[in-house]
Amino acid sequence: MPAPPPLTVELAMRRLQEMPEAERPRALDILKQRDPAIHAKVMDALWGATVNRPASGPPSFGSGALIGGKFEVVQTLGEGASGSVFRARDTTHIGDDDFGAREVALKVSRIDTGHDGLHRDLLQKEARLLSRLRHPRLPVVEALFEDRGRWVLVMEYIAGDSLQQRRRARAEPFPVAEVLPWLRDTLRVLDYLHTIHTRRADGGAPVSDTPIFHRDIKPANLILDPHDNLYVVDLGIARSGISELTSVVPSAVGAGSPGYAAPEVDRGEDTLPQSDLYSVGMTALTLLTRDDAREFSTRRRSDALHSGAPDPLHEALDRADLPASLREWIRTATALAPDKRFATASDMIEALGRPPAPPASVSSSPSPSRRSLVLALLAAVVFAATAVGAWAVWPDATADGTTEAQQADVLDDDPPLVAEADPVEADPIETPPVLTAPPPQAAAPAPVPTGPPASASGPVAAPERRPEPPPVQTGAVRATVLGEDGGPLAGARVTVVGQAASAASDGVGDVRLAGLPAGVHMLEVRADGYVARQFRVEVAPGETTTRTLQFDIEDLALDAY
Repeated sequence: MPAPPPLTVELAMRRLQEMPEAERPRALDILKQRDPAIHAKVMDALWGATVNRPASGPPSFGSGALIGGKFEVVQTLGEGASGSVFRARDTTHIGDDDFGAREVALKVSRIDTGHDGLHRDLLQKEARLLSRLRHPRLPVVEALFEDRGRWVLVMEYIAGDSLQQRRRARAEPFPVAEVLPWLRDTLRVLDYLHTIHTRRADGGAPVSDTPIFHRDIKPANLILDPHDNLYVVDLGIARSGISELTSVVPSAVGAGSPGYAAPEVDRGEDTLPQSDLYSVGMTALTLLTRDDAREFSTRRRSDALHSGAPDPLHEALDRADLPASLREWIRTATALAPDKRFATASDMIEALGRPPAPPASVSSSPSPSRRSLVLALLAAVVFAATAVGAWAVWPDATADGTTEAQQADVLDDDPPLVAEADPVEADPIETPPVLTAPPPQAAAPAPVPTGPPASASGPVAAPERRPEPPPVQTGAVRATVLGEDGGPLAGARVTVVGQAASAASDGVGDVRLAGLPAGVHMLEVRADGYVARQFRVEVAPGETTTRTLQFDIEDLALDAY
């Protein structure tokens, strides 16, 4: 029996393409375990083959060009190795340029649709996954289609400036108070992505069976709209046609940006939740200091440590004008080893709001000897006051029914302190002298004060009350639900995602939702004959926001054709 041919990159690629889609992730994992060298070359081929292959070049989509028969290009937003991003106007949307015009972001891939089936299947799988993500600070992925031999991803357009643009426009770093909310919002998005496999969708099954990793968190991918709401963008097509959010090929190489990518991502290893958290820490460094994350590549940091030199990132943090707790927060997030970083995004959020711990050299509680002295003096004062006020009456119990021994137990109910204190023998209490004048017949026990003893300078002030939290500011939304033909839809159900607010449209498609907390919300619209669709809306306090919620032809259910 002839020996099987040796495994090569070409043979592995051919077997992957011939394999059913569901079996490919497991096959890649097995290949990585059996032959890491071939696996690495296969991954390099997946990333680089289509980008570097000779091609006639992508079609030209200049201003005014029509993509997909309905999207008119307004502006080129960016160019990259993976393709181009355009701002476009939906020409089929009801409304004029001043009111109701609907704009989208189109990501046109450089990968032609006629390329091998493996890339096509991976891209379609990732596009379907992206379209199911629902978070107020993530742009909605609406559709994936083909135009002139190129894949086009339709996404919600977020108008605004990136944090990179705003940082470059400033001579000084951002104030800490301005940056902290941005970091929290970014981490909340990552917490949603990293735990999405544990969240149940409407059908009862999770949206994804694995965590999702962004892989490219940086200031350029954090957008502030005109109202300073932050959005995490660039969840689209990567250089190979596999999404940056890939869960199909989690060990894909080449993701991330220099300076912001975690060391394990730079090495092409498996992406972890801590990989995204590393990028958040480097983003914080760029926004809060005069340094740029790109100056601290993982190779530069590793080389410095191997040569015995200090970590250049730590040196930059030491000279930064930041609170010590925030410097330590960035230091932990950007540790070279993943297990030295924060474990989860929620842990990182909690640590961001945690007050700094007191220095180790300063004790936050009195020493045992000092505490014993304070208790002894307090007991002497109480004893003297009791002796002067009621010589003849010695109650067995206090006003609340507890004996003095029980009170002493309560005062000393602190095992660590008691264990460390030296035992003190109590002096025997002498019998008070007999008075020459008889005590009053109706003498009553002196009331024992139940509150804290008064200080020498005067009565103890009442504890300060915490201010009441400000009332939640609310607003309302008045919307009109329209079909793909522009006609009103009656009986459509509009629900605020994550809240109980819900209402149905009337005979002319109008619906009103009141009492919504101010901020950004996602409205999910369901109507007969259409698949559910979500729209973003911003609610201003004390105001009513007006929106048109129109379905597109792509939203028609299959049984509606």
